[in-house]
Amino acid sequence: MSYFLKVSQNKFARKMFRGEYESQKAIYEVCPDFCPRPITWGVYQTVSDAYFFLSEFIDMVDELPDLHQYPQKVAQMHKKGLAPDGRYGFHVQDMCALLPMYVTKSDSWEDFFSKYMRHFMLAEKIGQGPASKELERLERIFFDRIITRLCRPLETGGREIKPRLVHSDLWDGNSAIDAQTENPIIYDSSCFYGHNECES
Repeated sequence: MSYFLKVSQNKFARKMFRGEYESQKAIYEVCPDFCPRPITWGVYQTVSDAYFFLSEFIDMVDELPDLHQYPQKVAQMHKKGLAPDGRYGFHVQDMCALLPMYVTKSDSWEDFFSKYMRHFMLAEKIGQGPASKELERLERIFFDRIITRLCRPLETGGREIKPRLVHSDLWDGNSAIDAQTENPIIYDSSCFYGHNECES
């Protein structure tokens, strides 16, 4: 059997690889033919700050997956991947590149999505500096009006949505084709349970 090993001594490596392992495991449990099987994660015995993620190796073709098969597999992952506890978020904090994700559990999609987006906005301000007055105005409108108007109706008046497993970093750089089966494959995930149409 061939293996894929990822190693880092980055200060976020522990959180990064634990989150990637748990995310990949969640996807593999509901769609085992849609991602490489995660094996383990951990720290080197002889190098205390070197963390690793280990999975099976799949020979991949670096091309866009079939435009009919790929959306079907994503939909299957969302359909089968119901949150075990019925809550939004994830049981471990994971990373999107070097950005720790906001995945604290919540009972409300509006609450979770609002905090999730505030986390991104804060990271942007830390990375890029203070926002312009116009952007600050638009941010207030986004949180005070738009999220409320779009998210709240989904879970009021007897309506409900069920938190679904999302990859959360789905783009062509994290998608490929299995060279042997020609099936679409996704990897490098940082999952959470959210609205099935939310893929950031």
